[in-house]
Parts: sequence; structure tokens; C-alpha cells
Amino acid sequence: MMKGKWTDVMVNVHSPYIDPHDPKNSMRTTKPIDKNSSDTLRKQEQHPWSSCHHPTRSACNASRSSGPCTCRKCTQDGGRPSWWSWPSCGRQAWSDHRNRTAYGRNDAYPGRRGKPYQTNLVLGNLVKGVLAAGLSLAVGLIQRHAISIFDGVRRRHTHLAGLRDVNHLCCVGCWRLSKSQFRGLASEFCWAVCARLPLDRAWPGQQDLELYNTKMSVADGTAEIAVPTGGVNVVLGAQWGDEGKGKLVDVLCDEIEVCARCQGGNNAGHTIVVNGVKYDFHILPSGLVNPNCVNLIGTGVVIHIPAFFAELEAIEKKGLDSTNRIFVSDRCHVVFDFHQKVDALREAELGGKSIGTTHKGIGPAYATKASRSGIRVHHLYDWPEFETRFRRLVEGRKKRYGDFEYDVEAELERYKGLAEKLKPYVVDAVPWMHERIKQNKRILVEGANALMLDLDFGTYPFVTSSNTGIGGVCTGLGLPPQRVNKVWGVVKAYTTRVGAGPFPTEDLGEIGSYLQETGFEWGVTTGRRRRCGWLDLVVVNYSTMVNGYTGFNITKLDVLDDLKEIKVGVAYHYQGKKLESFPADLNLLEKVEVEYVTLPGWQAKTSECRKYEDLPENAQKYIEFIEKFTGVKVEFIGVGAGRDDMVVKN
Repeated sequence: MMKGKWTDVMVNVHSPYIDPHDPKNSMRTTKPIDKNSSDTLRKQEQHPWSSCHHPTRSACNASRSSGPCTCRKCTQDGGRPSWWSWPSCGRQAWSDHRNRTAYGRNDAYPGRRGKPYQTNLVLGNLVKGVLAAGLSLAVGLIQRHAISIFDGVRRRHTHLAGLRDVNHLCCVGCWRLSKSQFRGLASEFCWAVCARLPLDRAWPGQQDLELYNTKMSVADGTAEIAVPTGGVNVVLGAQWGDEGKGKLVDVLCDEIEVCARCQGGNNAGHTIVVNGVKYDFHILPSGLVNPNCVNLIGTGVVIHIPAFFAELEAIEKKGLDSTNRIFVSDRCHVVFDFHQKVDALREAELGGKSIGTTHKGIGPAYATKASRSGIRVHHLYDWPEFETRFRRLVEGRKKRYGDFEYDVEAELERYKGLAEKLKPYVVDAVPWMHERIKQNKRILVEGANALMLDLDFGTYPFVTSSNTGIGGVCTGLGLPPQRVNKVWGVVKAYTTRVGAGPFPTEDLGEIGSYLQETGFEWGVTTGRRRRCGWLDLVVVNYSTMVNGYTGFNITKLDVLDDLKEIKVGVAYHYQGKKLESFPADLNLLEKVEVEYVTLPGWQAKTSECRKYEDLPENAQKYIEFIEKFTGVKVEFIGVGAGRDDMVVKN
């Protein structure tokens, strides 16, 4: 059983007497520091930024005009350093750095006595000029925008305002790194913003800043999975769906506290096996398998209420308790049975050019949403409004399809009961989600479908009717982009597709049949057999551009175990020319010639591997080829159907 463990590192950021790069300092404890203790005063003597850096007494006195100086000569009580004196302290720090640069003294640091500075050294003067210019730029141009341009800080410290004056940082300590070796203005300045801004009283009542550091360890057969806190982490499909997103969510679910669906409906489907029990999920979030996880069906989802309750009953019969653990946004649009009838009628009209929908009514429901005539969950609790909208929608479909039969009165009566049954699950999803972000919950968003089925970026019109990429996460849950931490892209080790549409690497011969049979490639929702072909890295690269994956989960690697050689699509050619990107024109896409790279197979079992080093050498080369081509690190590798059949790489 794979189980995640969280390591909470509490960092005391109150005291100015902490050198964050000293492995022996008190940064590693939550114990408050007594500023007047003898130990603290010794630290002042040891740490260069708390000794006197002023070249003259007059400079020191000048800095005191805007606040107390930090040096022992000026303050004998161990008081906090002046927020406003650091530029003068900084100049002396650069001078000290210049001294050791000129002589190559890596063991020197500001405040330590060294050889007198020799002004006749050209190198020393050059370094002095460059550093002075850099410091001026940092202080004069960047200070008020540092946090707004440093994404990492914004994401981790969402409580901070968008703009902060960097003069609020501590003085020379911001410019010192481990072993007193300077490593560049940019890294120093960004570290200053990251490490010192929490000292500003921007988080009232918060005494300690919580940083979470999750690690990987599979030596004992367990995998500790990284799911950062303080924001939203996302799992998305990188191809045409059916990549195995549910399994990764299941593995991550051990430690997450909130799991959310952001788009789609019950047209999506995946299977999770827990302790030998198989659960089929369509509209419900997979977080229900974790008894400590609450789940949300977000605003971007279209919900068929009878299917919602049928799925709940099915998993509860298998032992999962959903009480107070599943909630539905009051802004969700409702899928009705007449939407499903319209879905089937539209497909019939298209004949041989049908898209190949699931007939779940998802497209027609999103169509009424886009036309502003749809019905949302909150309308169920304003019955006159609901009834008016419902009758209008049905009448419109009857006019469009002459033989459209639908019992309006019976359906209205049914939804009176469903409305009351659904009421305990309904929440205002935007404050619901943001409240949990403020509580620093471990949040995971489970994307449905995949990027190549996205309404805007997929192979339109052979797509679903929602935004299946990272944009759908933000709009479907009411989240600003800076709330997103990690984005895992799930990539099958080969490529599959359900329904019609272009598929450049599809194999209609022996390999396609082998992948279909060995990989058990038929849909969870429809039962239809999936089309199969080689891995298409043109698709994966395009998907990466749109979604910005921070890591990959390669799934079903074990399906390739018996192949002597494996092909990977790396480029498209049309009329003798290489295409620079994935084309929007489907007529062109149908005619492209795929450029393949052939890699040797490994012809060995991977299903029993649990460490990356245990994988066959050629399997490792296959993974590393994907990493090199896409520029995205592979973090997880699926080698079987079970939740334990996962190799953690990074």
C-alpha cells in the first residue's frame, strides 16, 4: 500500500538574528528567541550583518536618523535592526565582498578583518563598479515590485500583498549566502524577498510561517508523495483522455484533504482499485476513497442529478461513507434527460460524420449554458423560476425536433423530490474553496478528459464541450492562477483515443491490436474499444505548452514489456516540410506524415518494480527520452493496474 507522509517544517521568522543559510542556526526550531540572552548576543558578534558595518561613525549616526542601527556599538540592547538603514549597511557589505573578491578570499565575510583593500587592483575596481550598479538597480528599480515578479513567493505566501517595499527587509543578512560566498545579485535579491518579507507584519496573528517539505522514499516499499499545501495542485490528462488520471489521484489521495472536480460531467470515467475493491467514478471526485478527504463538484461541472445519486449509492454499497464528504456548487448547470435525448438526435443527424459522444447530454447542457438559457442548481430552490425555465427549454427542443417526446409534468414532479434530496450537498463553492485554501489544506483538483479534447485547444470539433486544461481549473473553481502550485500531466506510455477524430500515430495493424488487448483498452463510461497507436510526443509537447506541467506521470509502461522495439512520434511532416507546431487544421492533420524515433524494447517484466533503479535499462532510457524531448521531469511511472503498481522517480 502506498502511503504518503507529510513533514511539517516550522520556521521561526520573527527574530532578525537568524542566518537562514547557517545549518546550525535556530531557523530549524519554533522556539522563540530571546533577543537579550547571552546566546543571542554571541550570535550578534558572530553574524556579520549584526555587527558594525558602517565605514565611519558619521554614517552610523546618519542611519540612526531614520531608525536604530543594528551594530553593537550603536545598540547594546540587542534591538531589532532598522528597516531603513539597510542601504548604507548594504554598501559596506558590498565593499567587504569586493575586498575578498579582489584577493580571492572565500573565507572572508563582511565584518571580519582582512587585508587592507588595495585600490590599484583593476579587478577589484571592476567588481566594485559592477556590484554598485547592480545594487543601485535592485534598490532603485525593483524594490517595490520584487514580490510581484517572483512567482514562487506569491504562491507560497499568498497572505502577502501584491506589492511590498523591499526596504522592509533586514539589512546585510539578505546579501549573504552559505560559506559567505556570493553567488550573484539576482539570487541574493530573490532570496531576500523570499526569506525576509514574512518579517513584515503582513499576516496579523501569525507567529510562525509554516513551510511544508515533502520527500520521496521507496526504500521500504512505501512512497511519500509530494502534494504541496497553501494552494491548489492539479492532475490533468495530456493526451485524448483515458491516460490513468484516476490512479494518480488515488495514490495522492492518501494525504490530501480536499479533492475537487472542475469541469465535465459524467461522461468521464475511471476505475480505482482499493484493497481489492473496484470503484468506478464518473462524476464523483476520486477523493471519496480517502475517509479524511472532503470533495467538491465545482461550478464548471454539469451535473445529472439522478446519475450523481446512483453513483453515490453504488460506492456506498461497497463500503465508502460519503456523509458530509461530498458537496456540489450551487452554480453548477444541470443536465436533464432531454439533454441526453438531444445528444443522441444530433449524433444521428451527423450520420457518418458524427463526433462519437457518450450520449450523456454533456454537449447540449453546455450549449444551453453558453446560450444563457440553462438551469443551475440554485434554480431548484426557486421553484417558479425553475419551472418557467424548464418548460421553455423543453418547448424549444420540441420545435427543433418535431417528434421529440418528453413528459414535462412527470419530470417536474421528479425534480421536486430530487431538489430536496440534493439540498444538504449544495454549497457556495467559491468561498467554500477559498476558506480551505486559507486553512492551508492539501488540495487536489482532478481534471476530466484531457487537453486534446479541450473545446479551444483540442482537435475541434472532435472534442468535449468544456475546457479540459489548466484554464478550466481556474474558471471551473473560481481560482486565480497564482493559487496553482503543481500541475501533473498524465501521459500514457502509448496513445489511445475514443471516438472519431484525427489520430496521427494510430496503428491499425498488429501493434494496434496488441496494445488494445494487452492494455485492456475499452472505455469505462461507454465500453467502446479505444483506438491505439505509438506515443506521440508532438501531442505531449503541445499539451505541455498549454498546461505548463511541472511533472509527468507515465502510465501503463508494463503494456510495452514484450515489444522488441518501440516507436515514438517526434515530428509531423506535410508536403515535405516539417510542421513547427500541432496544426489546428484537421484536414491537414489527417494528411501529415509522422517522423518516428525507434527505441529498443526491454522485453522484461516491469510490473514488480517499485524503484526507478529496478526498471530495465531500456525502460529507463525510454523514460529519459520523454524527459529530454519535453523538458518535463517524470515523477511517477505506472507499471500495473493496482494502486501499489507505481514507481516514484523524482
